[in-house]
Amino acid sequence: MFCTKCGAEIQLPAKFCSKCGTPVEETPATGQAYAAPAQSPVRPVPPPASGVYPVTAPTASKGKVRYGANTLVGILGAFAVYIGMFLACATASASVMGYSASESVSFFELMWEGEAGFVSIIVLVCIGLVVFFQLVKCPKVSLIGVLGMLFGMGIFMWAVMETKSRTGGFATISYGIGFWIYAIGTVICVIGAFLKKNRV
Repeated sequence: MFCTKCGAEIQLPAKFCSKCGTPVEETPATGQAYAAPAQSPVRPVPPPASGVYPVTAPTASKGKVRYGANTLVGILGAFAVYIGMFLACATASASVMGYSASESVSFFELMWEGEAGFVSIIVLVCIGLVVFFQLVKCPKVSLIGVLGMLFGMGIFMWAVMETKSRTGGFATISYGIGFWIYAIGTVICVIGAFLKKNRV
């Protein structure tokens, strides 16, 4: 018989190859000797100096937050408020001695040309705050900007009523499309602040 590892002749009943020392076993079917594969001994891992093996806790994979419906809705609401500021928010109509006239004014015109020009600046800053906090994924904080929008709407309505009282009741003032777009945009901003974030 010959060693299948080194090819040296093996004299039975030898249990090891005389040349390479590989253990030899005889197969019952063929009677040929073959060298069993040598197994490397497993060395134990030495304990750490403290004598305690560290235990690593499994880390839970967290869902990645992405821009979802809340961000989209909040930004669309802020954009609607911005557009509403420059559309006709109020229309005054008057009829005197057979002559009738009407004039439309936007939120920006009424605030900027009057003494409350700072209100327009506040609303514009608040629009930027809503967009910023939605983009940095802090929708609840964007409600600070919504408060500024509501403040601007209140001042606008007060200015319209004050203008009507100064005309002695001869003028009829109605709110225009810009006012309703402004109001709806504010409501949309509130909805966007309370929508849940999407996770993947």
